[in-house]
Amino acid sequence: MTAASVTVVGASLAGLATAEGLRRQGFDGVIRVVGEEPWLPYDRPPLSKDVLKTGPAEHPPYLRSEQAFADLQVEWVLGRRCIALNAGDRTLSLDDGSVLPFHLLVVATGARPRRLAPLDGVGGVHVLRSWDDDVALAGDVAHASTVVVVGGGFIGCEVASSLRHRGIDVTIVEPFPTLLFGPLGAEIGERLNRMHSDRGVQLVLGATVSGYRGGNRVEAVVLEDGRELAADVVVLGLGAVPNTEWLQDSGIACDNGVLCDATGRTEVDGVYAVGDVARPESSLYGRRVRVEHWTSASMQGAAVAMTLLDPQARGELVRVPYFWSDQYDTRLNYVGLHERTDRVLVRGSDGDAWQAAWERDGVITAAVASGDPRLLPAMRKALGQPVETHWPIERSRATRVS
Repeated sequence: MTAASVTVVGASLAGLATAEGLRRQGFDGVIRVVGEEPWLPYDRPPLSKDVLKTGPAEHPPYLRSEQAFADLQVEWVLGRRCIALNAGDRTLSLDDGSVLPFHLLVVATGARPRRLAPLDGVGGVHVLRSWDDDVALAGDVAHASTVVVVGGGFIGCEVASSLRHRGIDVTIVEPFPTLLFGPLGAEIGERLNRMHSDRGVQLVLGATVSGYRGGNRVEAVVLEDGRELAADVVVLGLGAVPNTEWLQDSGIACDNGVLCDATGRTEVDGVYAVGDVARPESSLYGRRVRVEHWTSASMQGAAVAMTLLDPQARGELVRVPYFWSDQYDTRLNYVGLHERTDRVLVRGSDGDAWQAAWERDGVITAAVASGDPRLLPAMRKALGQPVETHWPIERSRATRVS
């Protein structure tokens, strides 16, 4: 199918990367980007880090300059949410009643934060995904002395770090025995426990929130065992859910994301998916993988742009995942993709500087380092290599030929 026009639903990083990839490869047709928020594409990682430390500015941290956005020659349809896709007549229905035709379509609607039913709609309870979320949270914590963070994942840990920077008392409630237990496991999670405890964060582990005390605004969260934790503000860091509901009855299969092949193609001709909402097949890992990382969103947008212009290009969406997390004055860098059954090898002191790798059948599947970003190139090089020759990971290996 020759591209006459491309419509992208989702005005975040993956959507922007798609538009940029099309222009970079010489596409001079119409590109239309529909976004639910009123803002041009902006950077989300700073929301839980720098922006929350210092307070919001007049607008989000845009991903590109005003001139760069203008040079893209994109038709921006902002402040509008897609509510349905009609594959038969190839149209999109928007929440203002308007209908947009499309030729080729890229679904990049991302994900939304999970909420906690007992606290839904209660004043002082926040999630953090969008600029509006950040503005609301920053305004609330400006007058808070105690904050409870529900969930000890990356968002929860980063929010706790930023709030401690402001001198606010923070408690993290986490159902698992350590922070970041799900993505990184207990051995590494224990080191994160120490990092946060040493900075004054109270950890309530192996516990879940069942309700709250207060009227229209939270005064304390109530745990399942009956304990109460005083809270001026509550922040939910419970992960994210892909935004696929609007595709119901569209003919596009969805299951924890939009199901697509390795290049992003869905079951509907001319419709693709990228970014946090996509769950593509992966020849690299032999299964479907939905990756919620900044770098993956950028790479997937560029890859699908290649396929849109040349269906034979076969640019795969899933490459080796990479993410980082800034907590206090330490950066965690992770590369690869490990399974829970992989054996973890940890090296380093009990302080903030350490490294770890996961191995399966004697081969390194993933690596993470804290406190030494210079290890990253060598970590990438170690993936797929024997443990006996590449562990521990040394910076000098980044320049060696295997």
